[in-house]
Amino acid sequence: GGVFGSAVSGFFIENISVSGVIHGMNNSIGGLIGQGSVSGGGVIGDVFTSVNLVVIGGGKYIGGIIGLLPFQNTISRCYSNSNISAGSSNYIGGIVGGMISSRIYDCFTGQVTITGDTKGYIARYMFGNTPSSQINNSYCVGASLNCVGRMDTGPGYNPIDDTRKVNQISYFYDSSNP
Repeated sequence: GGVFGSAVSGFFIENISVSGVIHGMNNSIGGLIGQGSVSGGGVIGDVFTSVNLVVIGGGKYIGGIIGLLPFQNTISRCYSNSNISAGSSNYIGGIVGGMISSRIYDCFTGQVTITGDTKGYIARYMFGNTPSSQINNSYCVGASLNCVGRMDTGPGYNPIDDTRKVNQISYFYDSSNP
């Protein structure tokens, strides 16, 4: 990540702004943090990123703020206005590349640009059983794709590619589809 590579259980990151150019390789790369705690309990709040994130050689879980947000972590009151160039990478998101049973709320993206194989403008990949991943009161601006690229939400891991069909997102704005 731009500031932190990974986080330990119960991490707390608040009131931080990151800008500049970040080069990364492999998996779990983010403008602020590469990967949240796999033990859960982490909180990220009041965060702003405006980075040019360049992934060398491809990878997965690439995000403007955090690459991978796993297992009972929360990100709130965040904003990303980043440019992400990820080539052959998968799971690229303006805020989060991938999230597993975690929560995003009160977050939004500005004019995020993403180049890479698979992308979503808030999160690319959401997976969750019990409790499932949630995005609430969040939106993306100027996205040519949906705010969330793919969601696997049920016990059968059914992929849902249209955020408007998933009730975990209470509000989003996609200016290409008002």
